[in-house]
Amino acid sequence: MKKRPQEIQPPYWLFVLAATPIFFINFLLPSYPITPTELAIAAFIDNHLFGQVGFWSSQFPFSSKVTANYLACIGPVFAILAFYKTYQTMRIDPKQYENYSLLKYALIPPLAALYILLFLFMFYLTSTNLASNSQKYSFYGSYALSFSLFSSSMLIIFYITPLIVHRCFIYLPALLLENWRDKRSQIRPPK
Repeated sequence: MKKRPQEIQPPYWLFVLAATPIFFINFLLPSYPITPTELAIAAFIDNHLFGQVGFWSSQFPFSSKVTANYLACIGPVFAILAFYKTYQTMRIDPKQYENYSLLKYALIPPLAALYILLFLFMFYLTSTNLASNSQKYSFYGSYALSFSLFSSSMLIIFYITPLIVHRCFIYLPALLLENWRDKRSQIRPPK
């Protein structure tokens, strides 16, 4: 019997669709708000959206703030749509989890919860200035193109988060329960 490989097919077109506005924002908006429209956008972000959150750059604070808020607002919608498209074609081989011990099953949910908390902290509760960060990350905060590429890559984190939630909190517990029922039915004789 030929084993079917686990397959997750990302909706690449959705990545392109969600990432395109990031490049437009960073290349078309100025570094600082000047016109009344830009000042109104900055005030709206500060008063009604998330303000200065996520990854931004002091080299171009206005456009990077708009980008960070775009990611914070559109990221969850993108994640849900991308997960839905992926879930339709996703094939998971349950045999890959046969050798998991009960300890591994017990560690997976807390580690996944820790990942989710870190994710929320990074994108919604703190702000990181890439331009004044260490030399390792300052490149991403120094140029509009590198910042756009960095911000677009954050969509990958938004994409994998629902996959992790599904795998750790839905699929694996259901698989564990199913395996437990199968073992229990094999141990007990039928009535």
